[in-house]
Amino acid sequence: MNEKLDLPIWVLNLERETERRRFITQQLNELGIDFELIKAVDKETLTTEELSHYSKQAAFKSEARELSRDEIGCVLSHANMWQRMVDEKIPEVLILEDDVRVSRALFDVLANRHKFPDDADFINFSTQAPQISFGEYISEIYRVSEHQTDANMTSAYWITNRGAQKLLAQTYPIRWPADGLTGRTYMTGLVSYGIYPNVAMATETFESNIWKNSSMPLRNHFCGGLSSLYHACCYSYRIWRNAFRQTREIIVYGILKHEAKILNHSSRPILQKEVHP
Repeated sequence: MNEKLDLPIWVLNLERETERRRFITQQLNELGIDFELIKAVDKETLTTEELSHYSKQAAFKSEARELSRDEIGCVLSHANMWQRMVDEKIPEVLILEDDVRVSRALFDVLANRHKFPDDADFINFSTQAPQISFGEYISEIYRVSEHQTDANMTSAYWITNRGAQKLLAQTYPIRWPADGLTGRTYMTGLVSYGIYPNVAMATETFESNIWKNSSMPLRNHFCGGLSSLYHACCYSYRIWRNAFRQTREIIVYGILKHEAKILNHSSRPILQKEVHP
């Protein structure tokens, strides 16, 4: 437990990945951050019981392909941490994968997490999804942001016990990659935000175990087309939804500004948003 943050920090690492372990350990030690190493589920040692949680049929329906053993191991690794949170009644945790590059800014933001939205279950610090930042500054130049597409990446995230319960309710049978699960908030009910600008990112120093060409199953083209169409519809919905929200805020602000002129005093926007592609 970090006394200043009052927050457990768990680092997910495969036992055989010594270079990755050294990479993340050195960063956190230099920042003076205490953490716990969590042993990841290894594709090489997946048990029959662990594999029984995976459904090839459900994966084809959801992803239009099979999941690789790496992906199954990754989902199980994150699910095990979520289950531990629930079992041990841990209210919140910062979870880091071993190939993520972090900065002091991440921990400055976490030190001010009382400024996070009250409904937040999950903050994705490393997603590549476009963001719209809003509200007050959490720390220096950093603000909470809304994802404009499904938020990929599980390299670095803050999660609450409530968020862990929501994800576990949709984890089994395993049919999505880990970030496919955390990103599909319309399926899980997870309330997820980002931080803009990013305060963590997956490094290119190490080759992804999951995205190695030899390990990724081929996508069924017909099902893949349906899946792509579905996600395109979801994306369009988000664009229109956010356009509506922004229009509504402009109208509300215009009304407030007009009323302020009548009352002969200045006014300013209650909420300012910035779009970040």
